[in-house]
Amino acid sequence: MRRFLNWKQTAGIGFILAFAVLLAVRLNLFVPKGPDAQAVQSMAQHMAGQTVWMNIFQHGSKIGFAKRDFVSREQGGYILSEEVFMRLSAMGMIQEIGLITTGILHPDLTLDRFSFRLSSGLFSFVARGEMEDDTLALVTGQGPDERRTKIPMRERPYLGSALTHAAVAAKLEPGKSISFPVFDPATTGYRPAILTMIGNETITVMGERVNAKKLAIDFMGNKQTAWINEKGQVLAEEGALGLRLERTTPEDAMLAADEAVKTTVDLTEYASVPSNVSFKDPEKLSLLVLEVDAPIAALAGLDGGRQSFSANRLSVEREDTSQAQQYTGPPPVFEAGRTFLEPTPFIQADAPQIKDALAQIVTEDDSPLEKAQKIVSWVYEALEKRPVFSVPDALETLQNRVGDCNEHAVLVAALARAAGIPAKMEIGLVYQRGRFYYHAWNSLYLGQWITADAALGQFPADVTHLRFAAGDAQQQIDIVGLIGRLKLKVVEHKP
Repeated sequence: MRRFLNWKQTAGIGFILAFAVLLAVRLNLFVPKGPDAQAVQSMAQHMAGQTVWMNIFQHGSKIGFAKRDFVSREQGGYILSEEVFMRLSAMGMIQEIGLITTGILHPDLTLDRFSFRLSSGLFSFVARGEMEDDTLALVTGQGPDERRTKIPMRERPYLGSALTHAAVAAKLEPGKSISFPVFDPATTGYRPAILTMIGNETITVMGERVNAKKLAIDFMGNKQTAWINEKGQVLAEEGALGLRLERTTPEDAMLAADEAVKTTVDLTEYASVPSNVSFKDPEKLSLLVLEVDAPIAALAGLDGGRQSFSANRLSVEREDTSQAQQYTGPPPVFEAGRTFLEPTPFIQADAPQIKDALAQIVTEDDSPLEKAQKIVSWVYEALEKRPVFSVPDALETLQNRVGDCNEHAVLVAALARAAGIPAKMEIGLVYQRGRFYYHAWNSLYLGQWITADAALGQFPADVTHLRFAAGDAQQQIDIVGLIGRLKLKVVEHKP
């Protein structure tokens, strides 16, 4: 297979979902742990009836706004609704993203039910959920494409919008921290976030100097800072990629950001990692050895398969596919008791549309290797290479025939699993023209795990694909701690 020439439409966009998750840590997540219920309930009574508007900036240029409403319900409890709009620059294109979240909360702010929608161009993602005793009943998609999942919760969760409120209610002293397990409806991922009270600080908000409490938020190794008032309202917030939110007036928030976004730094370039070695033809390399400098929490997924990692040195060897043709036995059970043949909310391997498409791609007489090769080739040829700011979904991708590396990877995984081939998504970085870009691809089990990159038309994928996490779409959030904190140095390479 050949590398797609317009590489900027495919490499790097795997990072974008992680960026969206970082913003969602404050706006769209659920927190199954909190401070004293009476303290939260007392604070909620003072907050009811308030509307907060925020400008969203990247490197000083306005790229969007956020609006949050918190009102009392006649039946008791509260309604917390949020609306976020952003224009982002990535891979030379301007993309619009809209997020809408509505939560029905109990008097102590614990969650009763929620709805969530992410829209971007042709793509949209819809989720809703409701607490049933100690379980969150999650529904993703809509109509005939709905997927239902039960997620056990140790305690009734909070909307993540109440993170800072909970920290204030807990009366954290400077230097003290609270750990919150966090659930993300956009990826169904479940990871910890840590809030630390730094202390008091005076900041300028809408032209006035105000006293604020300064909080540090650590999500999977990625650092954010928030300044909040005594009522738990966010006054300002800073995160990765030069992102900053500032409280403002409704009139100012609604001002267009069209011209400003054109001057911002391209997210894909900004998040990429420079290489000390340039490769003219990465596909011809058989071995790549690098020194890796990254947060410890992000290193767990580096060792295994064609990768070996020890003493901060990562070696990647190109696979030999000659043995794959002899794989005919039943698939083994892998980590966590999984076969990686199961359908998921985003990899709908059992959907009729996926099975119908598969029937047009492979035949019953094809060996597993031939099926894998045909699937990867078909996805490479069938999809228009274009960046997409949305949750990767195999059914939507099959319908729209448009996407970047994420869409290619979820569709390959769905088709492969439908064909009886265990398939994972791999998330990490790939080399392109002097830099390593965030990216997603696949590994397929054919008697051994063999990588495949349908976005770049490679089987197996070249050795510049550096895997930091693997599994399903929710593993995207495992790499957020790398952003801005990863350094790579090539120390050996063999053709």
